[in-house]
Amino acid sequence: MGLIAYADRTLPNGLAISGFYVNIDDIVVKKDPHSEEVRYNVSADYNCYASKQARLDNREILQKYKIYISTTTIDNIQTQVYEEIKKLFDTTEDDL
Repeated sequence: MGLIAYADRTLPNGLAISGFYVNIDDIVVKKDPHSEEVRYNVSADYNCYASKQARLDNREILQKYKIYISTTTIDNIQTQVYEEIKKLFDTTEDDL
């Protein structure tokens, strides 16, 4: 599971890209001990590759990011994280 993000980005090395493949690398879920209701704090690393094929070929990651969300359920947590990542880009395409 991943997504194709259609967005213009300039990498730290100065290379400009417009469209890349994103997948989740790691998800950490922690129950919030300070919340009165059941709430989970979620952090996830996600990687950007030049294309899906680059990921399948174990090519180097272009950029690694981290996203944080807070949720009341951990059902479908991967989908919840992908939905939050999608909000960061103007246009995305699901790659199931």
